[in-house]
Amino acid sequence: MKRTIYFYDLKPTVLNKNINKIADDYEQEFINILDLLITQPLNERVWDIEADNKILYLDGYEVLENIRTVNMCFISAKYNSVRKVIDTETLKDKGYLKNKEDGDKEKNHISIKFYDDKNPLCLYEYNKNGTSISRIINYVNRHIKSYHKSDEKKPGEKGIRYKFDYKNIVSKDFLSSLDKVKRVKAVTLTVDRKDINMSEIKELSGRGDLSTNADIVLKPEKTGIFHDTVKDFFNIYNDKNKIIKRVTVDGDSEDKHPISFNTEQMKEKDTVVVDTDIITGEVKTDSIYRIFAERMEDL
Repeated sequence: MKRTIYFYDLKPTVLNKNINKIADDYEQEFINILDLLITQPLNERVWDIEADNKILYLDGYEVLENIRTVNMCFISAKYNSVRKVIDTETLKDKGYLKNKEDGDKEKNHISIKFYDDKNPLCLYEYNKNGTSISRIINYVNRHIKSYHKSDEKKPGEKGIRYKFDYKNIVSKDFLSSLDKVKRVKAVTLTVDRKDINMSEIKELSGRGDLSTNADIVLKPEKTGIFHDTVKDFFNIYNDKNKIIKRVTVDGDSEDKHPISFNTEQMKEKDTVVVDTDIITGEVKTDSIYRIFAERMEDL
């Protein structure tokens, strides 16, 4: 079976730099959190994502100390989805075989390599029936928060409060697409609202009814934005220390047809062949782990 692996940069980010800090050795702490998490009963480590009608939990992991890599397997299952089942060969109707509480177990695997002390690299196995990278990172962040929930600190001491942000690694296709644009009509920069340097906006940054993202739309002064200007924004996006989450380009092609693309669409990816279970057709965990390790050893 073929599977697509996407590449992401992770970045540990303090929740409030004035009173919080990142763990001194967050690589070892991450392993400690997994050690603790996997000993908990399933009902304590499961996350019920009601907005998706899905549950998510860590099913297992392995640590490869020689290459500073952690491989993880997550299980998700969608509930509240009851349909009649048919035999796709005979078209025989088998009726309802699931209750609302029942869901098909789906696997997603990720691998994190702590190749430096700032920005780990993450490989994510895409499974359209499973869960997204954002949900997995949110799951991890929830347990980082829980791990430090009862921490006590001395007066004036910063507490350990941080999370992992992620950003897709962009392929060269972004620049190839830019070459096809004759006139750039707008560039949209997506950033976190808390990073906008406007006091009126900052006052609203914590509102729960608003997205954490904000779009800054840049228009040309005259006929169009220079390609070199877009490339500058692209370089800023690729800088791990900068705050741009996404760059979107809107323009016209050579034949004057509208064209639009962004860094989220141009994610670096790799298609691999993995072993599958003979009965369920699921990816075998040990097979994808071997592929992860091979990719990580090359980095």
